Amino acid sequence: MARALRYALMPAIAALAALFMIIPQEGAEATVTMTGDGGTFTFEPAEVRLDSGEQIAFVNDTGTTHTATCTARGCFDSGDVQPGQTKFVTVDRAGSFDYFCRYHGREGMSGRVLAGSEAARAADSQPSPSPSPS
Repeated sequence: MARALRYALMPAIAALAALFMIIPQEGAEATVTMTGDGGTFTFEPAEVRLDSGEQIAFVNDTGTTHTATCTARGCFDSGDVQPGQTKFVTVDRAGSFDYFCRYHGREGMSGRVLAGSEAARAADSQPSPSPSPS
């Protein structure tokens, strides 16, 4: 009986685990997942907007090591993020910051953080949705 119950609960446990992969990790205002396999790795989403002083959780959902390394001096660097691991970084100041994976950046694994006033400016520059005809 216990074995049957265990197998019956497995889909629910898998669904719960998947949910934690898509919601922000505890303590982080944004979650970026390192995805892909083979030679095509990406950061999802590729662009994150948040306030300065907030944290990003980098979740490695692949079978290889990655980093999230900011190109600006004195910005953030996650260090190595092992498969299945999550690392948190804090964006300490406002600005637009490009970042990449030290191991896969040449293959295009890169992203951007818009923090503080840059995030607000980007949000303001988004076109307003057109009203639908009635």
